[in-house]
Amino acid sequence: MTTALGAVVAVVWGVYERLAVDVWHQQIPVGQNDTVADLATGLGGSLAAGLLHW
Repeated sequence: MTTALGAVVAVVWGVYERLAVDVWHQQIPVGQNDTVADLATGLGGSLAAGLLHW
């Protein structure tokens, strides 16, 4: 459950960043590498939290 929630939060954050750049024209440094790093960090952290909680 913890890992799934962390993955969902990471995906929502990625969507938010994309909307911020493409729709709201914010000047934030994002790209494919940043998105992949965010997803990997979110999933890895939530997996670690899930294993510690288990």
